[in-house]
Amino acid sequence: MSKLLIAVVLFLVAAVVGCEPTERTHARTLGGQLRYLYQQWSKEGRPASFQLTNYITSISDTNSTPDRFIVFTNTVSTEGSVYHCRFAVRSSPGGRFWKPGVLAISDEGVLLWIADDGKIVVAPDTKEWSSK
Repeated sequence: MSKLLIAVVLFLVAAVVGCEPTERTHARTLGGQLRYLYQQWSKEGRPASFQLTNYITSISDTNSTPDRFIVFTNTVSTEGSVYHCRFAVRSSPGGRFWKPGVLAISDEGVLLWIADDGKIVVAPDTKEWSSK
């Protein structure tokens, strides 16, 4: 059985059973899109005028609100490390994450969840966590 077919079957089973994807699942999905953007930006020589919309189309969340991919050049210090953010996707209240914030990719290749209330989760795509 192909990986795609298995993924489709698991998605349908989850939909029938009523399972909600976890925030980790959303971080993995959106993180993959952010990594793709970062890769394309790097291939183009890291231009200041990089157009995200040339490479990615937003998909609506559970509230039919499209994810907003943005240039996000904040520097974040947490857990004794400094991360230089490059791109992010904004989550609206009640969207893919419990609380509003951004999922960002840094120049160091790390994903960060940065909640509007200040909570920061390093590598949210690799562990169970909650923005609650």
